[in-house]
Amino acid sequence: MNWTTAALVTIAPILGVFVGIAAQVGVHVSLPNKPIVFSYASGFVCGAAVSLAVLVGCFPETSLSDAIVCFLTFGGLNYCYNNFVNLNFSSLRIRLLKEVLSSGGTESLAAITSQYGSKAVLQRRLERLVSWRQLQEQNSRYRANGGSFLLLALIFSVLKKIMLGRGFKYECRVGKNSKLA
Repeated sequence: MNWTTAALVTIAPILGVFVGIAAQVGVHVSLPNKPIVFSYASGFVCGAAVSLAVLVGCFPETSLSDAIVCFLTFGGLNYCYNNFVNLNFSSLRIRLLKEVLSSGGTESLAAITSQYGSKAVLQRRLERLVSWRQLQEQNSRYRANGGSFLLLALIFSVLKKIMLGRGFKYECRVGKNSKLA
């Protein structure tokens, strides 16, 4: 790999991440009712395409290994961006889902509010989870329906146990009333 190719393999993924961020924000703003995962996926696809297009467009003799390195570099940078932005954004929703599951699959609003204090923030999060069909409200109680955030919570629980040898304080337990039982 010569110096020019090495520079392009480095610069192209960085440019791709910036384009991906712009695409993700644009999709999220223009389609606010879509799940946030949709905007992240759109940003990833746009960024990866731009990253590879810049590499191949500027250096037509790009080998497959150069394209793979470029794509993996973009993927790593995009992963860091998504985790940085998404840490706080998803953590409360994941924790809420885990709380509902820990209580046997249903939980009252009063019990959830007593855990989190800020009723307004909690209400917005719960409304978003209900609108995305992650939770279902019945008789002022919330039931976990499964879905991407629940799967993410379960994956994080397993990864934490593997990496740190211990789980979260509030583990996902699937109760007999949960749809996952």
